[in-house]
Amino acid sequence: MKTILKKIAFGVLGSEVMVSRRLKKVAQSEKVIILNLHRVAPADGSSYKPLSPDLFRQTLEFLTTHCHITDLDNLTAVGHEKPAVVLSFDDGYWDFIEYAVPIMEDFGVRANMNVIPTSIETGEPPLNVMAQDFLGKVSREAFAAVFADIQGVNPLDTSTKISAQLKFRPMDEQIEIRDKVRDRMLGTKGFAPTRMMSRSDVIEIARYHDVGAHSMQHASMTSESDAFLRDDAQSCIAYFEENLGFKPQIYAFPNGAARESQLDILRSLGFRTTLLVGNDFATARSTELPRFTFSASTAAEGRFRCAGERAVI
Repeated sequence: MKTILKKIAFGVLGSEVMVSRRLKKVAQSEKVIILNLHRVAPADGSSYKPLSPDLFRQTLEFLTTHCHITDLDNLTAVGHEKPAVVLSFDDGYWDFIEYAVPIMEDFGVRANMNVIPTSIETGEPPLNVMAQDFLGKVSREAFAAVFADIQGVNPLDTSTKISAQLKFRPMDEQIEIRDKVRDRMLGTKGFAPTRMMSRSDVIEIARYHDVGAHSMQHASMTSESDAFLRDDAQSCIAYFEENLGFKPQIYAFPNGAARESQLDILRSLGFRTTLLVGNDFATARSTELPRFTFSASTAAEGRFRCAGERAVI
């Protein structure tokens, strides 16, 4: 019943007429829409569901008709009759290259991609994502057995709750948990985690797309000290310069978790833009930009979320 009601609601609220009206109000307000995406790929069994390539294409068809898709460097060029929209991807999944990039090329649009250096080097996603991959690809019993001695993780919870139970812990706790469960997960027959981009992949996409840092290990910074954030940002700068050939100008806080003092630190280190997740519209001339988390299972839901999932003008 809940699924049916959701479909009906998005069918009404996500109609092209309704959404285009909202988008006109956004344009008049001179606000900017930054959509935060993650994976674009066919379903692969993970409980962390990717956006289907067909829906991504339909979303771009809608956005290129009703919006002005731009990049973070050109947000100051507001004043269009259509609202400015930025596509901002996090984590650095390899399916960005396989599926998202070819579709964006068809529409002639660029994106921002924020990568995790540790995932580039290991080829493995963050702990919470690997756990979601595992949950979707094995039985609940197998998941419970692997995570049996991890306090605070309830195998009977939803995938989203289990992810939160892991990703908002301090990074030292996440590392300790990962050390316990990684080999158990990878040793389970038939399981493979979501593939991440390599160094050469990131260097290649940086020729056309804006690449930023998403912390060294996908740390939730509200669970960390300001000193941790400073060290993390400096480590990202060093990694980018030594391995990717450029200094990052963009820092995207994992899970949207940040404190005001941490924003000040990033400014002092020379980051031009910091990205958050707050389900709110961005101000073009600001250096701190909130993003709308974007996901969809139907075209109508995608249209609805294009205009801001919960924000009201």
